[in-house]
Amino acid sequence: MSSEQVFKAVLAIHARLFDHRAAIRGEVNHLIKELETKRNDRELMLLNKCNEKFRHIQVQLHPECTQYLDNQIDISIGKINQLTQNAKEIVNRNSGEESPQVRPRSESVADEFAAEWDEFMREMSEKCQKIDNEYNENMKALWQTYRNESTNEN
Repeated sequence: MSSEQVFKAVLAIHARLFDHRAAIRGEVNHLIKELETKRNDRELMLLNKCNEKFRHIQVQLHPECTQYLDNQIDISIGKINQLTQNAKEIVNRNSGEESPQVRPRSESVADEFAAEWDEFMREMSEKCQKIDNEYNENMKALWQTYRNESTNEN
């Protein structure tokens, strides 16, 4: 055998052992044809539906949402500016009035609650006293009635 024939034989053996491109290409083409015939382009239809939904969102919904949000931001900015102006007016009004004794809000609220509680407890005490008095009067009347009945029976 000549060296050329040996070299060609070695290349052929090498190609058969390590080069599977032709076989793989054939298998891939066969698989693609099988999927196309069995699935009837369902994937393509799914992709088209997704594309239509995306276009709808991109063309119609996105501009509407951005316009709505821009309007809401403008309204919010207007309200914030108005509230800021009102707060400044209140601060200016209060800074002109200097009260000699400034108490923290929590102390004044606590004093108000304590006064309300004392009033409530006084009212409840009066109501309890009234109920006790009525009960005692009813018991005396009932006692007198039973005493009169017992003396009448004898």
